[in-house]
Amino acid sequence: MPRPAAPPRPVRRRARATALVVLALLSLAACGISDETVEEAFQDVPGVQEATVGCPEFSCTISLDLQLGSEAEQISDAIQVARDLDPREILVTLWEDARTHDQRQHLTARIDADSDAADDSYVGAALAWAADNPDVAVLEADLGPERADLTLRPTRRADFWTVAETAWELVAPTTGPRLEVSFTAEGTTGLDRLLRATGEFPTAAVDLARSVESQHDGARTAFALTGLAVQPEGVILGVSDARAVTPAEAAVAAGPRGAGLGPVEVVVTDNVFTAWFQDPAERVDPTRVIQVLSGGPGVESARLAGAAVEVRLQGSLATAMPLMELLRREAGEALGSTTLHFVTALGDVVEIVPGGDDSLVMLGHELLTSPGPTGTLEITQEEDEPPYVGLEVRAPALAPQLARVASVLARHQGDTDRYQLWVRATDPEGRTPSVGFSVEMTPTGPEVAESRGTEEQAAELRAAWSRGVQRAAR
Repeated sequence: MPRPAAPPRPVRRRARATALVVLALLSLAACGISDETVEEAFQDVPGVQEATVGCPEFSCTISLDLQLGSEAEQISDAIQVARDLDPREILVTLWEDARTHDQRQHLTARIDADSDAADDSYVGAALAWAADNPDVAVLEADLGPERADLTLRPTRRADFWTVAETAWELVAPTTGPRLEVSFTAEGTTGLDRLLRATGEFPTAAVDLARSVESQHDGARTAFALTGLAVQPEGVILGVSDARAVTPAEAAVAAGPRGAGLGPVEVVVTDNVFTAWFQDPAERVDPTRVIQVLSGGPGVESARLAGAAVEVRLQGSLATAMPLMELLRREAGEALGSTTLHFVTALGDVVEIVPGGDDSLVMLGHELLTSPGPTGTLEITQEEDEPPYVGLEVRAPALAPQLARVASVLARHQGDTDRYQLWVRATDPEGRTPSVGFSVEMTPTGPEVAESRGTEEQAAELRAAWSRGVQRAAR
């Protein structure tokens, strides 16, 4: 059957315009609330600085910007006025000044139309309490069908448990109360305090956590506590290394054992949130790896950083190669389950993951010491993905750097058959041409399997790459 001819352009333009009008009418019909209706409804509502309506994906949302000093009853009254307009959801934000959006605290609520309207007063009380409490940095309330979620972040660690207990008192009377409170110390990336409660407050677990915390703060040198996590399923205590496990367990044993207390674990970690979701059978104690590395030649420091051990080197990646041999001899099974981040004095990074290719350390060293301008290197690995190799150099042209990488890979003796590469050259005038591509290792040498960019760039890449491989074969 012959394909119908396309309509002339004017017809197409009219068809497109008609479609847009239809979509607009459908959106208005689905929402059914005009800007004028919202403006009139909130004209005399105390505390409301601005009220707007939006209908993304044919679902109507009313957004309310309220004065930071609004009272609990004013907030809940504003929510009720919004409910009377029958939106799909209501978003509430407390602002010091809604016009400039200046804000010291982040205080918001999302109310689903199908949530219990009786819970609105508790949302108002929680927002008003947080606004009047400088110990609260973040409060987010979320009301849905048969649930009321409250998420908080205190300003200081010292206020953590007090803020959590008060927040629970506010959310407990609601339908399906759930609370999450977290805290991350400034300058760190891992959570060091976490509390989650569903249905009831974990009083016994909190009492134990506070007892352990007080013992730690009183002794300070007894054990290095990195975090505390309290959830309905139990308690996790994070400590810095294996030497801290025994004194931490002693602190647990000396603490209260109230009714309903779940299992208590002491884990070597700097992020109790991450540790919570790890299978206990798969948790790795990196203490032995850190001990071996700390005494290794050329190591400035070795410490737990998230789920990996960060190894800062005093010099270049040449130092990392004998360290890998040292770890194979001394760390045993612990090495086979630990991710390592080698970081040179100049900021180059090579990541070695469990079951990954250890020869990437050698590849990094070969790239950085190959003839040509000095550069900055990053090599990372992910499970079931080819290693990523990124190289940035200061050079007048990109092509010679691509040939340089090709020569290094052609000579490299590694266990990887595919790489993802990215190379960038910054010339004296500040221009930064770059290219990303993948390479497959074949019996005749590394070949460009795929590249990103124009056909002209791809041709230049393959020509430069071929020159580099041929140079290595001489």
